[in-house]
Amino acid sequence: MSGSYRGARRRLAGIAAGVLVALAAAPPAWAPGSPALVPPPSSPVAVLPTAQVRTLIVEATAYTWTGNQTYTGTWPDIGTAAVDPDVIPLGATLYVEGYGQAKALDTGGDIKGNRIDVYMPSRESALQWGRRQVIVEVYDYADR
Repeated sequence: MSGSYRGARRRLAGIAAGVLVALAAAPPAWAPGSPALVPPPSSPVAVLPTAQVRTLIVEATAYTWTGNQTYTGTWPDIGTAAVDPDVIPLGATLYVEGYGQAKALDTGGDIKGNRIDVYMPSRESALQWGRRQVIVEVYDYADR
């Protein structure tokens, strides 16, 4: 495992843990007998989604502007990844070693099984990326 991968994983875990700790440590906004002017809402409060993390080793290639929208209807941009929806669900947040954070928003004819395609801003950068084996963390959110 590369140092940047471990560091990024710690940063992502720290951010998630920090948010949960901050929420857990916050005092309640209203409690019976408190001097609050507004009672709690009658409907349940939204809960932050929890993520399950899966780690995969995949073959990654790169693509660039084609003039077409992604499978999900967005325009491809840096941070867009094409995936096999049977392996990585569309809409999942990814951390791709050597690339960074991405969102699974596209599919591709050759993207089957443990393969992904990451979007690059130019043909040159896509060619420079080449074809490589990378570690991908897939963050599947329960409330998606």
